[in-house]
Amino acid sequence: MKKLNIKQHIFAFFRSAKLIYQSDKKHAILLLLLAPLQGLSPILTAYFVARIVSQLAQPGGSAGYAELLIGWGLCTLVNYAAAPVSLFLQGELTDKLSNSIHCSVFDKVAQIEDLKTAEDSKFLDEIQVLQDEVSFRPVNLIIFTVNTIGALITVLGIIGGIAQYHILIALLLILSLIPQAVVLYRLQGEAFDNLVQRSPLSRQLNNYSDILLERAYTKESRLFRYGHYIKNLYASTFNQIYQNNCRMRRRKLAVSILFFALGALFCTLTFGYAVRGAIQGAMDIGDIALFASYIVLANVTLTGMADDCAMLYDTILFMEKYFSFIDRVPAMANGDRMVGAEGITHIAFKHVSFTYPGTVEKALSDVSFSVSQGENIAIVGLNGSGKSTIFKLLCRLYDVDQGEIQINHHPIAEYNISSLRGEIRIAFQDFAHYDLSIEENIFLSDVDHPDLHANALKAAEKVQAQKFINKLPGKMLQRVGKRAKDSVDLSGGEWQKLALARALFRRGSVLLFDEPSAALDAQSADAYWHTMQTQNADRKSITLFITHSLSSIAFVDQILVLEMGRLIESGTHAQLMQKDGKYASLYHKQIKHFESMQQA
Repeated sequence: MKKLNIKQHIFAFFRSAKLIYQSDKKHAILLLLLAPLQGLSPILTAYFVARIVSQLAQPGGSAGYAELLIGWGLCTLVNYAAAPVSLFLQGELTDKLSNSIHCSVFDKVAQIEDLKTAEDSKFLDEIQVLQDEVSFRPVNLIIFTVNTIGALITVLGIIGGIAQYHILIALLLILSLIPQAVVLYRLQGEAFDNLVQRSPLSRQLNNYSDILLERAYTKESRLFRYGHYIKNLYASTFNQIYQNNCRMRRRKLAVSILFFALGALFCTLTFGYAVRGAIQGAMDIGDIALFASYIVLANVTLTGMADDCAMLYDTILFMEKYFSFIDRVPAMANGDRMVGAEGITHIAFKHVSFTYPGTVEKALSDVSFSVSQGENIAIVGLNGSGKSTIFKLLCRLYDVDQGEIQINHHPIAEYNISSLRGEIRIAFQDFAHYDLSIEENIFLSDVDHPDLHANALKAAEKVQAQKFINKLPGKMLQRVGKRAKDSVDLSGGEWQKLALARALFRRGSVLLFDEPSAALDAQSADAYWHTMQTQNADRKSITLFITHSLSSIAFVDQILVLEMGRLIESGTHAQLMQKDGKYASLYHKQIKHFESMQQA
């Protein structure tokens, strides 16, 4: 467990309190005003009971108890009414605080521009902790803060009352809180460390659960019959988490029993003192009742306050982790240069080398090429040759290790990332499936585009997606995917058409297509490539394709051939065929394979 840092914890507490206040000022103030009433009401209730008993014990005392009874009734009313009002205020605050915290996490994740950070295991562990805890931590923050404030007021009132009878007992009450608080602090600190340490295990657990339950794995799980194996992995991982949690629970139980026993002993001894005082005539029967009530109430309140403080401390540890995440400075530096109104007119890779984090082999090695406005470029090569890496570097999802990428003759790192990416229209090979409507699947690439519906329809028509869209019950408004009750799932080719439409819908001067026809049938693929031949007819864009379909790219201005991260050939289709090198070999093999399939 980390060393206690009081200053850091206090700072985190007040920063958390500020967060609560900013989320809902009105309800935060009302809840803060209610806490003293909740803290004082049990003390005043016990006081009025004691005074009523004293009054009734005196000769003729029955005539003067009415005012005291009214006071007791008012305190009881406050005590009863405060609980539901407090719960209402806590609920209102919790909803707004939870929403505020969730949105801030979403915003921070969106600010992480580079995939090196976004795919890092430590970063994913942080996200896992936040995902697991953020749904209820705001509730804990409010509840334990309010409970601690109320309990503190109650304890201070009780200590003041007991001090009138014996100052030493009041001091002992204060001192008894220290060892309990220290032990619970250590236990909660260890419990939070355990929570952080188990986040990689939690991610594994979620993965095994997804494999067993998610629809994407249904067919193979039934066919390959691996359910028992994955279930055993789940059980083994769960057992690791359970053993650590169980050990922490046992220790906390032992400590709780110990301090409850000590509290009971303390109550017995102090109540004996009160009885002795009554025998000696130093206390009347009301004083004995009040003293006994104070001692029992003090013991219960102190124990509860120690638990609440420990849980508040645990919550503050989480909030420190949350604030650390929110305060994270993006690793990828953002430039100030903006892409002009003419868009991106020139791209140049100059001796670019790049290695993915956690790997040894270079994905790209000394790659150089350039492309200008109006050109169509195809990038070909076997799997793992570095084709998709070029797109990722061009989108600045990673920074190069060596060499330089230039945009309009300036280093790519000088550009504002949003401005740069705003010019890029891309369809990834591993495109996303959004459980939204058809038109939302298309216009998500440019949600600020004017007339979303009409332009989404045009983009769908460009990739001939309207044929299957018109067959859907809701047409463009039909929800697709697997989550909602009224959703309609699509085929792989239909999902790819939406991904292509999403790229074409977006405004920008650079088009990037990674295996754009991989999931399309032959007719749709032919129609797509025909569309691509006419897409850049005005020669105002730069278009780059990654494809294995060599027979479809004879129209492009330049073909780049990659092998093991190196650019080994470049030229037009005719030039490369005449050269009779790697490209020609791949082309002939593909044509031969196609012809044999036709004959079969």
